[in-house]
Amino acid sequence: MVPDTGGLRSDLERYAYDLAKDLCDPDTLALVRATIGTGGEQGAAACRGERRRQLEAILERDQARGNPPPSLERTTDAVLAPLYHRAVFTNEPLTPEWAQTLVSHLLPD
Repeated sequence: MVPDTGGLRSDLERYAYDLAKDLCDPDTLALVRATIGTGGEQGAAACRGERRRQLEAILERDQARGNPPPSLERTTDAVLAPLYHRAVFTNEPLTPEWAQTLVSHLLPD
């Protein structure tokens, strides 16, 4: 699930797009909500752990290309947090197109 398109912006846009599609799946969303709801901090850690590792791989690859990527924390706050917040806690639409706009907040032109 870690895209490698050749650039950080396009990698993160693809990542956000794919994650939004996953979270739109009713079965996936139910599992995420159940994991967070019944697992407390352990459940939340289980949800964010793999996703953070994926983002870390994307950022490390960009750094290996010779670029200074944003921090993992900043990327998590800009991309993961809004996706999960909207999916789990609101009824707002979680469109893949909206998800891609999150990257523009992290990496303005």
